[in-house]
Amino acid sequence: MKKYFLIAVAFLSLLTFNACSSDSPEVELPPKEEPEQPDTPVDPDNPSTTDNVVLAENTILLTDSIDKYVTNPVTGTTLNLETSIDETELPEVGQVLLYGNVSEKFPLGFLGKVKDVVKSSSGYEVITETVSLEEAFDKLYINETIALTSDEESQQNSRSTEFVFSPWHPQGYTGLECRWHTDFPIVPNIEGGWEVGSISGSLSGSVDGGLAMGANLLCLIDIDKQALKESYIKIAMGLRTSFGNKINLKGELTGEYTKELKKFELAKPFMLSLQGAAIHIILHPAIVLSAFMKYEGKMELDFSQYADYEWEAVYLYEHGIGGLSVNKKDDKDNKTTVNKFSVDGLIDMGLSADFSMAFFNNENVACNFKIAAGPSLAAKLSYDGTEENLYEKLKDNEISIAACKIAVNAGVQISIFKEDNIEVGVDDEELPSFEYEGFFGKKEYYLFPKFKEKNALWKSGNQILAEYDVSRDLLFPVQLGMRLMDKDKKTLKDDVDLFEYQYENESQTLLSTTFDNVNSKKDYYVCPIVELPLFGKVEASPVTKINAKQDTCHIDFTIEYPKYSDSYRMNGRDEASCEAALYPIYENENQRKGIVGTEAILYKDGKEVARSSYQWLGRNIISKLFKREELLIDYENYIARPKDGRWQVSMAFKKLDEYGDTITCVTDVVKDIDLKYDTKPAMIIYRCDIRGCDSHSMEDEHSFLIDMNCFVRGTFWCKTTIGNGSNEVTNGEVIVVRDDFSFGGSWGVNYTNYDVPNRLVMKYIDYSGRMVESNSVPIQTDVNGCVIDSHYEDDSELSQYESRWSFD
Repeated sequence: MKKYFLIAVAFLSLLTFNACSSDSPEVELPPKEEPEQPDTPVDPDNPSTTDNVVLAENTILLTDSIDKYVTNPVTGTTLNLETSIDETELPEVGQVLLYGNVSEKFPLGFLGKVKDVVKSSSGYEVITETVSLEEAFDKLYINETIALTSDEESQQNSRSTEFVFSPWHPQGYTGLECRWHTDFPIVPNIEGGWEVGSISGSLSGSVDGGLAMGANLLCLIDIDKQALKESYIKIAMGLRTSFGNKINLKGELTGEYTKELKKFELAKPFMLSLQGAAIHIILHPAIVLSAFMKYEGKMELDFSQYADYEWEAVYLYEHGIGGLSVNKKDDKDNKTTVNKFSVDGLIDMGLSADFSMAFFNNENVACNFKIAAGPSLAAKLSYDGTEENLYEKLKDNEISIAACKIAVNAGVQISIFKEDNIEVGVDDEELPSFEYEGFFGKKEYYLFPKFKEKNALWKSGNQILAEYDVSRDLLFPVQLGMRLMDKDKKTLKDDVDLFEYQYENESQTLLSTTFDNVNSKKDYYVCPIVELPLFGKVEASPVTKINAKQDTCHIDFTIEYPKYSDSYRMNGRDEASCEAALYPIYENENQRKGIVGTEAILYKDGKEVARSSYQWLGRNIISKLFKREELLIDYENYIARPKDGRWQVSMAFKKLDEYGDTITCVTDVVKDIDLKYDTKPAMIIYRCDIRGCDSHSMEDEHSFLIDMNCFVRGTFWCKTTIGNGSNEVTNGEVIVVRDDFSFGGSWGVNYTNYDVPNRLVMKYIDYSGRMVESNSVPIQTDVNGCVIDSHYEDDSELSQYESRWSFD
């Protein structure tokens, strides 16, 4: 039967809720980085004077002399005045009117620019329009953190069929907590419960859930036209979010559930006090909290998680540019417990908050934060029901769990703060917006650990020691052990003493086993095994071969190094070969007698990494290719060595036993080796035929043929080639670039009389910025610019490269 297991899960909010029992320290918003100012800068957090507000010349403060003529409370943009007002007291078109307080006549305060004054039978209508704070004030400094409180009635404990609400006041925040218990299948649209969309399928089980959000608001506005400062605006939502769910579900369902939890009804507008002034800046914040659940696919879950975080969403405007950032301040708690987890589909559960704020009587929203937060899980695991290669199929499939996934969309209408900005409509969606998505406390989990071979070797007598380093954090705890197999990889025995593993330590966890009573004359394999409830014992990788013990002997040898080695740069390769030759030293002829073959062996940190039977003049040549990133390179002196490891060499000798079978013994002589690539750049053109073949109709266009032989080594040091190509002329030169082993070639070259060729050369720039250049072959032309046939041959420089080895 097909098993389904964790495919493409994006999991918001899997938590165990108990947030109301812990308080957090009051939020201290970090100091802002000050913008550069054209004149003497003023620190917004420490203004230079106590005059934090200076009205613009055109701004009129509405006093009681006008207040008494207002006929009805003003909540919009029009003032209705009695007929008894003296016309000399009427505001003029273009003036900015400010009422920086809250009263019966001005319950929202007032800020507007007079657009028209209309007389009627009942009095006067003063029609105003939106005006920016920068136009109303020559100087305005606000730096205040606001507790977002609401009226008492809207925050009283309330109960519904499923949900229980109550105030939540961790230190420094004001908010709401909500707890619920939902049984599945859900009865749709019951009073106080979830609103249900289109649903197909069915789940059985329950969800015990909880969430809480506390918030405060920092408003920092620094406008100072007198000091020629750029306007600075910072609006920060300080947040404490706590989420918890315990989920026990089984079945298959596609559908979505939503619930508006609470709309904060504000008892009165917030008044930001201005030091040294009798006026206030009037704010009207509003918050709506909602919850949602979304299910898609098959699942069988017994899973819980709890997370509690302090963080902030910050909108910052400076130097004429706005931006959004989200910063974690503290993680109070984060815990995940998994008992059963099998999901083929997607689960989303979370909390969303919609915060908006307006100034004075302005209908336009000054800023809007739309926030979604909650723990998340994303996984991609699949299992088709067969046990073949199970570890290889699932070992790298990752489960990412974030204690808190954050998505924020912030919109700020700068024209409300600053002059000369384009007005937009009242609709929040039209605000210039900034988006952020990120994670707090994100960790990657796996079903299976990762193993790295450390040791697999014979101990004294008939014992095998096998060791692996273990890493990765796992979703479930597992049991680890080792398996011993024969030469055909059939299981002989499993480790009896398994140990439990789930989380990676700062130092590597070591899996180590010794197998006793093993025949040292046979080959074996070992590998790790992982035991977990869903699959039983699973054979893991890597599988390591342990060769039968070889007889040992004592034969010394010498180490010799080549005059030059090979490198590879073309066709996507970027490697260098490090080589050495091992020459055996026999004590006498009897020691040499019967040997039918020899091998050179290369070790890294005591482990065999290469073996070679290739011989040249009685020596065994051992070589190892290294990628550039594996080498420690001295580009100045053209020397490269392996970055890490202790490198050693030894030799093996093959003999015939009395039965005519080949046996191998390894000498007990092991020597350190200076493994290196030190080939200096070498490029020699030793033969070249140049043949003119003009065939162009235009007199100043020509072509000719080159047939060249060359010797090239050391192109590992080439960083930058020169010129446009070997079939073109650049400043009188035909420049050729060849890789190691290149013997030349034949090709055609096109040119014009504007750049007539005069020589053929090979050259490039190395990593130290030096020009590396071969000998050059002259190219002759006649008075018309046509190439003259010529032949070049000089192999005298090749003598030093006749052989890469110089054996004594």
